[in-house]
This record gives sequence, C-alpha cells and structure tokens, in this order.
Amino acid sequence: MTELVSLGLKLLYEEPTKYHSLQEVYGIRTPFEITVLPTLTNQNSVQVSTSLHRLVWYTVYPYWKILIHSLRDRFQRYVIYFRNYSCAPAFLTLKKLMRHRLMLIFEARNLPLTPFQSYVLASVDAIAAHTKTLAYDLIPQCNLQEKWVRGVHMGVDLDYINSIRIPQQVARVRVGLPLDRKIVVYTGKVFRTSRIVLSVFQTAKLLPPDVMIVMIGGRSDQIEPLRERIKQESLHNIRFEGFVPPTEVKFYQFAADVLLMDSEDGPEVTYASPGKLFEYMAARVPIVAANHPCFREFLSNRCNAVQFTPDNAPETAQAILEVLSDAELAKRIAERAYLDVQNYTWSKRADTILELVMRFMNTQE
Repeated sequence: MTELVSLGLKLLYEEPTKYHSLQEVYGIRTPFEITVLPTLTNQNSVQVSTSLHRLVWYTVYPYWKILIHSLRDRFQRYVIYFRNYSCAPAFLTLKKLMRHRLMLIFEARNLPLTPFQSYVLASVDAIAAHTKTLAYDLIPQCNLQEKWVRGVHMGVDLDYINSIRIPQQVARVRVGLPLDRKIVVYTGKVFRTSRIVLSVFQTAKLLPPDVMIVMIGGRSDQIEPLRERIKQESLHNIRFEGFVPPTEVKFYQFAADVLLMDSEDGPEVTYASPGKLFEYMAARVPIVAANHPCFREFLSNRCNAVQFTPDNAPETAQAILEVLSDAELAKRIAERAYLDVQNYTWSKRADTILELVMRFMNTQE
C-alpha cells in the first residue's frame, strides 16, 4: 500500500483548486491513500511556523502509523520516502527500532550545505537525487555507494497528456486565446517582482504586435499589479492569466506556437529537475529556453530547443522570432523534445525508486 502524507495548509485566496481534491487538481487516475494532516498555518504564515508544524506532523504521524501496524504484523516492511532534513533524526531513530523492516529513502535536491546534511545522506538507506548530474556529484562528496544513489528527475504522464491532446486552434477556443496571433506561453510561478516577469516585460516590448506572450500562474494579489502595469505601459502583446488548475494548463500549452522556459537564479536551482519542462516537451510544441545549468541535462541548443542567455531580452526575442519564422526548425525541435521526454516519465521515475526498494529488501533476506 502507498500512502501520501501532506499538510493541510489553508488557502486564503480564491484559487480554482481550493474546493477540489488532490486527484481532481492533478488528474490522478491511479488510486492511493492520501492523508492530509491538520495545521493552523496558512499561505501567509511565517516560514518558521509552517516548518515547525511540518516537522511535528511528518515525524509523529509515521511513528504512530508504523508502530501500530508493526504490532499487528511483525513481518511487514515499510519505506519512508522524504526530503526534509529536519525529519531525519526522528526517522533514523525509528530505523534503529525497526532495523531491516524499515527503509529510508531521502530525496536530495542539492549538494549538502552543512555537516548535518552530509551525515543524513550518509545514514539513510538510499538517495533519490533530483537529477543524474546531482547523483554523480553526491557520490564522491559524501563518500556514498553508487548502487544506493539514483537520479530520479521529475516526470510527466505521457499517456494522460496524449489522451487529452487536442489541435492548437481547438485548444485556443477552449482557453479563450485569439486565433489570429502568434502565441508564446509561459507556465509556472508568477510573482510581480521576479526576475522572470521583469525579463518578459522587456522581451514583449521587442516583439511585433502580432506576437503575444501569455503568462500562466500567480495569485490574484500578484497578478493584478502586473495587469495594471500593462495598462500603464500600453503593452498589448502580454497577458497574465493568473492561476490555472493543473489539468487546464495543458490546454494552454497545446494552444501555443512557442513555449517559453526560464528559471529563477540561485544555488538551490542548480540541480533542479524542472517538472514543467517535461510537460513542455510532451506538448509537442517548440521550446525556447534560458540556458540555465538546471536545463542542461535535458536540453541541447537547436536540437530539442532554442536557447538564449538569461536576462537578455534582445536574445530572447530573437530566439522566439527565429522559431516562429522557421517552420522546419520549429517542427524539428518539437519532435525531438517529444522523443526525448519518453525517458522522463513518472513511471520511469517510479521504476527507478522501486529498483532501490527491491534491492534493499533482497539484501535483508
């Protein structure tokens, strides 16, 4: 049995997903148990408060659940898959009690920043690194056994995407985008002061009037000031849609002529596994992407995307216009991206993690 444990963070804004289940929001078709733990925190709670609630619940609940079940069946085995370093002391203590009956898998998203983090990585049974590049770098730095470290990138449900795929013009009608303009779509987090948003404003000014940039994502408190700025600057080729349910985001991607990919800066994203990139690749729409380190494991310039230097609006606009004006290039990179994304599915990710689990269980016989 698989159980997903989550924190019931209270949503303060009227997002379309507020009153829907996790399965409805993400289009989950395979049933599994979902436990949402209560909390007093909300979207505006200070980080310390949210982290404290998360730490308490994410350690107490597994303790209670596993110990209760182990009393009923002393041969049952368990796997805890987690990515919060602060939970590690409690789980490692539980591991001492359960021994070979409990496997700990830690999802690493970056190189360790402290001796404590290095200790955790060296103490768990296996590590699921966010990318193969991170897995490769972790092994020597933390003196890990290669057989217990795997790169398990994010993924995409190709079967689901192919089952809902519709033609571009049909998708535009569905989501209310114009039929007579070239459309560049960006989907992701949108904050009014983010580097990505500022770059998009500059890029939009360099594009002709018939090319529109559509930004998907962002809460109403973030989006309204951006819409006001559009009016003040008389920009008619940029549009902020705000938050869209994940199941609807795919139709915006199908509606696009170009998909724009960018990432915020910082060491925490060096080894990031960008889930939306795999959605872009699965959409079979040409990708124009910033040349960030976190994309280099998956993208190759003019092979499965056209890349540009981050924060370079003229180069970004040039890349977009090149794809829009060269149908052969657009088709080639879109088809290659779709071929490449066959390697980045949720099922392949699950298979990699299950391979670690089965190897561990076999060594405990």
